[in-house]
Amino acid sequence: MTERELRVSLEDRDQWVTAVPGRRASVAFPVIDFPTWGLCTAVTRRAGINGHNGDRMSHAGDVVLFGGSVEPGESGPDAALRELCEESNTLGHLFDPEYRVGDHLGSWVTESGFIVDGFLVHLPPTFYDVSRPEPREVERIGYLRLDHLFATEPALAYHRVDRRDTRLGTEAECYFESPTIDLVEASTGQPWTLWGAAGYMASRARERILRDAS
Repeated sequence: MTERELRVSLEDRDQWVTAVPGRRASVAFPVIDFPTWGLCTAVTRRAGINGHNGDRMSHAGDVVLFGGSVEPGESGPDAALRELCEESNTLGHLFDPEYRVGDHLGSWVTESGFIVDGFLVHLPPTFYDVSRPEPREVERIGYLRLDHLFATEPALAYHRVDRRDTRLGTEAECYFESPTIDLVEASTGQPWTLWGAAGYMASRARERILRDAS
């Protein structure tokens, strides 16, 4: 490690990452049973520019779960489902009984100080047909088969986090260790990497679903 490079292990994360009071977010880990691919989850590739204000999007270009800030008076599960519907242009299905929130997966504190709660969200196969990326926030929606997730043991790996997405106030290149899972996107065959909050929630979902199936 050089003076221009900061590497933070998962074990030491609490020394560098602290939650900001009132800064809460929710993410959705969808579970969809497709007739062709079997059980899948849906994830997003973050847009580079925030289409709402023209600024750089936080975590631009990263593979992340559907999610965002919890609004005042909103519960964590409700925020996870609303964000999923907003980012997939399916707000008309927000109160559809086939779009339902399941178990809480855990909490992760981001480098920017958000406490992120993850939730399983059960969706019908028709989600694939009606969903479209919200271009102001999402570049692409990808589908990852859960049998591949079940067969892949999460690993710990370091990933570069843009210092603008941290609260560290450093000029160093920042690398944070997190649970990491490499999977193949079902419709294109291209590799997608889940890490950070997405990697953590995917590893927790893997544990939960495998446990419930045993």
